[in-house]
Amino acid sequence: MKIGWFLFALLGCISGEKVKCPAGCECDLTVTNCNDPTIRYLNASGIDERTEVLILDGTNFTEVPSTFLSELKNLKELVFRANPFQALRTGAIRDMSSLESVTFEDSKINYVDCGGFLNLPNLKEVSFTDSKYLVFMASAAFKQCPEQGCVF
Repeated sequence: MKIGWFLFALLGCISGEKVKCPAGCECDLTVTNCNDPTIRYLNASGIDERTEVLILDGTNFTEVPSTFLSELKNLKELVFRANPFQALRTGAIRDMSSLESVTFEDSKINYVDCGGFLNLPNLKEVSFTDSKYLVFMASAAFKQCPEQGCVF
């Protein structure tokens, strides 16, 4: 009987584990959802290292925050929704071995530079859903990435 309670308490501690979460974001063990328009910058040290999905929805980034993205080693899905940046510069999304999917939804992005997506060996999908302003994507936008299954 005592062992059963001990195991129950131990499991409760494990499942109630603290998750690092930046101000203006909502987080669980593997998803960080930031939807505060006052957010202009995030630091990787404030995001839980177990994060697999990062959603930046309506934040005020003026460019893709590449300075911290490559530090998120477990990130599989990256979603930019309604952000004001207009260009994806060289190396903006880079060196992320787990990243499989990137979505720019309802964005003002109009330009993707050479190497905007760089060294992403597991990237399978890039989506520009409802991004009406995209007018130029460099022919070498994807460098050291596999052939994309879907870019739309």
